This record gives sequence, structure tokens and C-alpha cells, in this order.
Amino acid sequence: MQTILRKLPWFSKQDSFMTYEQQFLDALKFIFIGAKVEGNSGFINLMKIKANYFEKGVFPVLEERR
Repeated sequence: MQTILRKLPWFSKQDSFMTYEQQFLDALKFIFIGAKVEGNSGFINLMKIKANYFEKGVFPVLEERR
């Protein structure tokens, strides 16, 4: 479990000054946006649509309400 946590961008001893709210938003971004994907399959297109929706629609509203 510790090796998985070390790979996550919000789990770092250096960043212990981050608030829980910021850590939560970073975790959501990691889950819903993740890495950029490339390709031409239908699944890749759906992943791009999902990432774009959360990146430009959901997360700006969440950060605005902070």
C-alpha cells in the first residue's frame, strides 16, 4: 500500500503544508482526468471526452466555490 501511495501526486512528505481540501481536489483530478491519452479508438475518445468534461466543466466550478 505504501508503494502505491508514494506514486500518487498528492502523497508527499514535502507537500505536508497542503490543506486537506487541496489534497482532495488533487486526488479527484488524478482519478477523473489522469494522464493525457492519445489514439483513435472509441474508448480513447470517451476518455478524452470525460477528461475534458471534468477539466473544463467540473473542476473550475469546484475551485470557484472554495
